[in-house]
Amino acid sequence: MTRTLAITTLLAAACGAEPAAAPSPELATPATVVLDERDQYALLADIETTVGTSLLRDGEAMARVRASWQGQRVRWELAYVPLFCREASACHLAPFDHARFGTRRIQQGWMPQLELDAAGRDALAAACAGQPACVVRLEATVRQFTFDPEHATALRLSDVALLGARAARPDESWLASPPGTRPRA
Repeated sequence: MTRTLAITTLLAAACGAEPAAAPSPELATPATVVLDERDQYALLADIETTVGTSLLRDGEAMARVRASWQGQRVRWELAYVPLFCREASACHLAPFDHARFGTRRIQQGWMPQLELDAAGRDALAAACAGQPACVVRLEATVRQFTFDPEHATALRLSDVALLGARAARPDESWLASPPGTRPRA
């Protein structure tokens, strides 16, 4: 309910409409929440540094990385791809602008799953309607972060607030590494 209201309020404000009534105090996000200034590229660096190129993974080091991120409130830019977000229960976003890495290819990819209800998913789709490639800015809490030797890396973001949406720039590549990239040395 809170996620839907936050997204609806932000979209209404962006469109010049009157925002919905404020949520009751018991539903409001606590004012003491501290925003973690690290972005998804910092998380990628932590993952790649911990895993490296070795097939032997250090479970203790992975647990330290997981603990430093899980529960953090973050503000990230991610790419919305309608194909990856057809349902509220399975809405994933592309986390990286691959063009930022020049000739290096990302080694440890993952697609954050947003915890949304149907109205939140619809609001996200509406914010990106008509844009062939859409980058959304959102604030969310890292609710679940799977990073251990036995499972694929996965991330779930909860309490999602959409802060804005824009068309991807021509110098960005959110879905694939640019031609000529190679694995990290």
